Amino acid sequence: MGNEWFEERKELFFKNLVHYFLESKIFFDELYHNYKKNGAVPFERMDLWVGSETKKGLLWKVKDNSHKLFRNTESKISLSEYLFDWSLGSIFHEGMKLKEDAYQLEVYLPSYKNIDTPKKIEEIKEILGEYITVIEKATSNLDAEMESINDLFSKAVERLKELLVNHAHNGLTLRFLLENKELVEKSLGTMSLQQLILSLYPHHPERAYLMAGTSYLNGGWFKEAIHCFNKALEINPNSSEVKKQLQEAEQKLSPGENT
Repeated sequence: MGNEWFEERKELFFKNLVHYFLESKIFFDELYHNYKKNGAVPFERMDLWVGSETKKGLLWKVKDNSHKLFRNTESKISLSEYLFDWSLGSIFHEGMKLKEDAYQLEVYLPSYKNIDTPKKIEEIKEILGEYITVIEKATSNLDAEMESINDLFSKAVERLKELLVNHAHNGLTLRFLLENKELVEKSLGTMSLQQLILSLYPHHPERAYLMAGTSYLNGGWFKEAIHCFNKALEINPNSSEVKKQLQEAEQKLSPGENT
């Protein structure tokens, strides 16, 4: 991947990373909740979440995007970036193991019901007992892996919040967060979007909408830009910078009305 090509698309890669991470966490949270309730992890769900080399799932995409940004790079990275990438890599490998254990528990659970043999049921059960220990180990692994992934996601969320502060200039990411409040709060908790905005811009929260609006404006999305600038002015009606950008967006949307 050429450095120039990558640098031009770095903000897009980061936005996609945030998107895939939030979607992936929601997927796992549902798996975790169902596991706590039913004591099982369906292989079909794990296969959909993890995927394969030829058909990558959400978790695989998260890992790949993180590695592109923070591992397969010649640039120095921050501690938060390193720890976020490490957490995602660890989640991925735990997920791969969890997928295999879920498969083993569904497909290879010993059963005497379809065995044609003159032996008595008690004898068959005794023989199969030697193999059931393998399943018991997979069951034990399942619990440990679910708890490990849950803990790793908690750590990754904290690192993500730090990364977002460092990417407060990324208009694409701001657009995504503001457009997907429900997704953000389902993944990170109630009021999490507002908390993120305050952590990114503690003294000037209107800048979240200014950055998003400027990104829309530069991309030719004038109505969306105007909406964001108006939201910014609701927070800070005296911002001359926002007013200037709003005027430019309005002129570009309806050039004949402002000449």
